[in-house]
Amino acid sequence: MTTTPWPARWRTPCAESVPLWAWARSPADLERVAREWSPLHAAWLAVADGAGPGVGALGWLERRGLVVPVLRDAYLRDADLQDANLWGANLQGADLQGADLRGAYLRDAYLRDAYLRDADLQDAHLRGADLRGADLRDADLRDAHLRGANLWGANLQGAYLRDAHLRGANLWGANLRGANLRDADLRGADLRGAYLQGADLRDANLQGADLRGANLQGADLGGAYLGGAYLGGWERGSDGYARRTA
Repeated sequence: MTTTPWPARWRTPCAESVPLWAWARSPADLERVAREWSPLHAAWLAVADGAGPGVGALGWLERRGLVVPVLRDAYLRDADLQDANLWGANLQGADLQGADLRGAYLRDAYLRDAYLRDADLQDAHLRGADLRGADLRDADLRDAHLRGANLWGANLQGAYLRDAHLRGANLWGANLRGANLRDADLRGADLRGAYLQGADLRDANLQGADLRGANLQGADLGGAYLGGAYLGGWERGSDGYARRTA
């Protein structure tokens, strides 16, 4: 395959953008894919595979060692990956700043230390994804599905997480300063040691969440459900804002 510069819009069907499942059934074609693999090619195919409940072909092939994980450390800045099927794909350290990942299927994807600043992840499926140490500053994660995701030490400063599904997510030590978590589902989430200064948690569901050691200075808890939550020395004041307990 001849590689080309990254175009602004490249989701038009082309000869290379056939679904990967078809190639997986042909050893000869699969061997050719392995020889010609490139980040651009992999991205084309992930989009062609389409988001959905089925296992993503790219991640399936990578886990079996049939293709190398070329999206690791790949330059995908401002890429159009809307609705791409990247289930289980290895995107460790990838540069996805400003990428369009709306509706993308990233379940169980490996995104450790990925650069996702300003990325659009609205309604993206990230259940069980590994986002440890990822940079998600100012990312749009409205309605994103992050149940059970590992966001240990991730930087979510200023991120838009309204209505996000974070039940059981690991946010230990995460930077959520100024993040919008209004109406977010944080039931059972691990927020120990998280930095939540100035975060908007209005009407969020924090039932059973663990916030021991978290910094809630200036966080707005108005209307948030706190039943069974471990607040670790914090309480909701009459004005709705978090304050230290006496």
